[in-house]
Amino acid sequence: MRKVLVLGLLALLVLSGCVIPRPSTNADVLQGVQVEFGGADGFKLIGTRWDNPDSTRPPLILVHELGSDRHSLDDFAAFAFANGFSVLSFDMRGHGESRPGNATYLDFTPADWQLVAGDIQAARDYLNVEKVLVVGASIGANAALNYGADESSCAGVVLLSPGLDYRGLTTLAAAQSTRCPMLIVASQEDHYAAQSSQTLFTSATIADKQLLTIEDAGHGARMFDARQTLKQEVLDWLNAHA
Repeated sequence: MRKVLVLGLLALLVLSGCVIPRPSTNADVLQGVQVEFGGADGFKLIGTRWDNPDSTRPPLILVHELGSDRHSLDDFAAFAFANGFSVLSFDMRGHGESRPGNATYLDFTPADWQLVAGDIQAARDYLNVEKVLVVGASIGANAALNYGADESSCAGVVLLSPGLDYRGLTTLAAAQSTRCPMLIVASQEDHYAAQSSQTLFTSATIADKQLLTIEDAGHGARMFDARQTLKQEVLDWLNAHA
C-alpha cells in the first residue's frame, strides 16, 4: 500500500510540472568555479578554479595563447582535475574577461607582456601554495618559462609551442638560467615554434628537460585536439614532477 502511495505521489509531481532536484554530477564539478584575483600590478584577472582538496600534488596553473582565453584549455583542465590535480586557469590580461576598462592586448607594449610572468606569480600567491606546475601555450609558454626562470616555487613547466620572441616576450635567457624542469612540445610544420623549441631545448642548461616534437598538430592548445595521446603524455610528465 505504501509503495502505491509513493508511486502516486511521484506521478502527481510529474503531472503538475514539479521538478525533483538531482544531486550534483561529476560533470557539474568538472565545470570549475569562476574566481578573481589581482595580477602583478593589481590588474584584475578572472579565472576558473578546480579544487581537489585531498590532492598532495602542486596545483596546475594554465596560461593560454595570444588572442584566446582560458576556455581554450578547459578540456585539459578538466582532464587534469579528473586525474587528481587542482587547477587554476586564468584569462591573461587584455584577454577574455580580464579586461578592466576594455583594455585589450592589441594596445600592449613589450613592457605590458613582461607583466604576464608576474601574473603567474600572483596566481601562485592567490592559491597560497609553496609549489606550482605551469602549462603555457604559445605566448603563455613564453610567460611560463620566464616565471620559472625566476621562481623557486616552480616545480615544472610545460611549454606548448614556445617562441624565442613573441611580442617582445623573449625566452632564450630564461632557458639558459632556469632551474625549473621543462617539457617542450611543438609540431614540426609549425616552423617558428619548432625551431624555437629546439633552440630552447639545446640552450637550457638544466638536466631535467624534454623535447617532444610531433607532426601535423598545429599550434598551442590545438595540439591537444590533433594528437589524442598528448593530454596523457603531458599528464604523465606532470605526475613525474609532482
